[in-house]
Amino acid sequence: MDRSMLRLRVSGVPLDIRWSWLVFAVVFGMLIHGVDALLVPWVALATVAVLVHEAGHAAVVLAAGGSPHVVLHGSGGMTIGPNLGARQNFLLAAAGPAVGFVVGGLALGLVALLPADALPTLLIDDLVLVTMGWSALNLLPLAGLDGRLALDSLVTVMLGRPAPDVGRVVGTFLLVALLLATALAGQYMATFLVGFIALATALPLGGVGRWLGAGGPAGGPGLLIAGRAAEALAWADVWLERHPGDIDVTLVRAEALRALTRWPEAVSAYDQVLDQNASSWPALAGRSLAHRALDELERARADQAVLVAAAEADPAAIAPAAVALWGDRRYAQAARLLDDAFARPDLAGPVRGSLDAIRAAIHSAQAEPEQALAMSDERLVDAPDDLGAHEVRAHALLQLGLLREARRSASRALAGAPTHPELLETMAIIERISGEPDAALPVLIDAGAARPNLPRARAELAMCFIQLGRIDEAVAALQGLENAADADPHVMYARACLLAREGRVADAASVVARAASILPALARIADQDPLLRDLAGAPAAGPTAMQVAALPQ
Repeated sequence: MDRSMLRLRVSGVPLDIRWSWLVFAVVFGMLIHGVDALLVPWVALATVAVLVHEAGHAAVVLAAGGSPHVVLHGSGGMTIGPNLGARQNFLLAAAGPAVGFVVGGLALGLVALLPADALPTLLIDDLVLVTMGWSALNLLPLAGLDGRLALDSLVTVMLGRPAPDVGRVVGTFLLVALLLATALAGQYMATFLVGFIALATALPLGGVGRWLGAGGPAGGPGLLIAGRAAEALAWADVWLERHPGDIDVTLVRAEALRALTRWPEAVSAYDQVLDQNASSWPALAGRSLAHRALDELERARADQAVLVAAAEADPAAIAPAAVALWGDRRYAQAARLLDDAFARPDLAGPVRGSLDAIRAAIHSAQAEPEQALAMSDERLVDAPDDLGAHEVRAHALLQLGLLREARRSASRALAGAPTHPELLETMAIIERISGEPDAALPVLIDAGAARPNLPRARAELAMCFIQLGRIDEAVAALQGLENAADADPHVMYARACLLAREGRVADAASVVARAASILPALARIADQDPLLRDLAGAPAAGPTAMQVAALPQ
């Protein structure tokens, strides 16, 4: 078990040094020096050098308004922090090596002022290796190193979307070239060093979240961002077998369970996180969303109340509070919370950017696609790898009836995250409404299988079956959901489509109106949905889909 050797806070930043780091440093030192008097100074020097490197990453996270967490472990160092977007991530990746070069240069300058025999030559060589040498190695675009994150971020900014295959191809080619070149030149220690680093950073010891120095957006959080929740869960389970009680990975596990619609297990995992840290705002927001999905409204809203109160004092709680309110479809309250946040002078720029993405999603849900489109476009200028902003943008274009542009927008985002479920689902909705349900069906089947208890996924699958005339399968797709799902606006909308198919147009219009009173964006979708084409002139027991968009929220 890789337990912590030392836990403390340095200038408010949590620092966790694990026993595996000591093993790594000692073994590496023995490979260089053997067992001699320089081994202990080597371990101390290596520890300081890696901490200085990680301090460079942590400083960027702090400057962006985030909360970093530094860990030294058996593959090197890592700094846990939020996704700051491609532009900020480039600076984040460069900061660690840059600090290493500066500190190494200053140290060598001080050494030059000392008497010639004041320090052993080997110790000076060690100093160069652990500062400048390791910084240079970290700039290689290999999986898990700072250079890969820098390259991926640069490509994302240039293309306007993530393109991880570019980094993989460049990194693989360079790794093979370096291994061959150093081996052919007889530099076997260099061959071993490059190979060892490539192997160590590729192992599950790699990273959690934006871990740098020993990994870019690796591990479970990177998988979650890409929409690969099942893989993130498997990753977290393996990690927690080795490191039970790791609060950061337990949070990853909880988020993966929630993404897979395994609500009770997600609640239990969030409870584990909150038992250790009651101020884990993402965990509190996630638990609120899971309780909401289980129709445990009192518990969900108790968590929301704590988040809203915390947001007044702690900027880090603003985004989780807004997400929890949005997930409960309390759009007006979420919008007010964000408006108050943007008036705060202490709100850091990157935090404002992430809140812009949430505000865009709220505008989209409120059937205000023009505002949602403008805000998502603004967010994607600074963070072209924000898949949530891409999904909001595509959905806003769909609401505006710009189906060709919506398809193109979703396709570009999917090129960097081909398994992202929300993006895939939105693309399938665009295909269906464009009159191509055959193209949409396999995507919606996969989305429904990945998130079997999510009402939206099952409702969209049912509507695709309806459009294909496979009514029995549409009815079956809506069966087996929790009873609370009957009040879900997506399920209501799907049932309205069944009513319209039966010719009960007035009843269908009434059900769509009720659904759109909960989620106004459905009114915009209904206006162009081929399944509800006859609703425009239909009398209804309540307001029509077109009228409901104007109802006050």
